[in-house]
Amino acid sequence: MDYAVSQNGAETIVSLSGNIGFTDHPIFKRAVEEVAEQKASRVIVELNKVDAIDSAGLSMFLIMQDKVRKFGGEVILRGARDYVERVVDVVNFSALFTIEKA
Repeated sequence: MDYAVSQNGAETIVSLSGNIGFTDHPIFKRAVEEVAEQKASRVIVELNKVDAIDSAGLSMFLIMQDKVRKFGGEVILRGARDYVERVVDVVNFSALFTIEKA
């Protein structure tokens, strides 16, 4: 997994790519720390370049959401495609996150 964090006005954009799984926890934790430092009201997680995700990867989004909510923000998952889109749908993440289509 690779990531980049950028700012766009009041939004923080987290662009993810590759596969997201258990072994990526340290990398994802760094991304979450960068997001928390910015205290943005909206955190957009770009998923259009993510090829695969497992249950550990999904749980990392919950960790991010917990951190972001502590300062009144929200996490939006954007652009999931193919396999990742199906996984996000199957686990009903729309009940927990705002989901934006590509």
